[in-house]
Amino acid sequence: MSDFKIESMEKGEELREKYYKLTEPIIEMDKKIKCINGVEKYYRGIQILHSRLNYNPKILFLGINPGGGCCRNGKPAKDIEPMLDSVHLREDSKWTFAVNLKKLIKETGKEINFHSNIVFMNVFPFATDNETYLHKLFSMVKKQDILVYKECFKFLNEMVKAINPQIIVCLGKSAFDFFVDKNTNDCNDIIRTKDNLSCKYKSDIPVFGIRRNRSSFGSNDKIQKFAKQIAEKL
Repeated sequence: MSDFKIESMEKGEELREKYYKLTEPIIEMDKKIKCINGVEKYYRGIQILHSRLNYNPKILFLGINPGGGCCRNGKPAKDIEPMLDSVHLREDSKWTFAVNLKKLIKETGKEINFHSNIVFMNVFPFATDNETYLHKLFSMVKKQDILVYKECFKFLNEMVKAINPQIIVCLGKSAFDFFVDKNTNDCNDIIRTKDNLSCKYKSDIPVFGIRRNRSSFGSNDKIQKFAKQIAEKL
């Protein structure tokens, strides 16, 4: 076995141990949120990863938060384990969001394995049916003195450090804005224009944001242009 494979295995074990340790405050927040009166109107539970847990992936995708689809049989989700077969990356998925995501990856022209070269998570692991409900949920949580922003960004930043991605791609302006604005001391070279959302995280990890309307990433031309930006940094 090569030294590279041994090192990768060791890094993978370290990452898994750190991951489960980091999820503990998220699980505690989930318990507290479920106790809030009336929260069931907006809250659909937690889902932390939409992919496998890979060390040094080519791309870390960041959404804003999981959708309500992770809620099964009317019960709030509690998905802590990495996903071995994510609907977001499944080859046969017909879901518009998944189709666009795979198209984006393929348009880079790079050899990117959907399972071993990608990690997909969210800025906030709390599932809601839509982003409006997410903000309503936060309004309820704030009144209970639950430190959602503090804990979520501590978790997110520690995860980025542990995962060590080559680039970060924020899927939506909201995900980009939250990630950048809550990391003002760690993000530089910030660009916010109609055609370009980008910055550098910790001075060396390129971060891009792709504007989207729900599941749509826009025209094929837009996807190709964005894929080219990603490819230049890989």
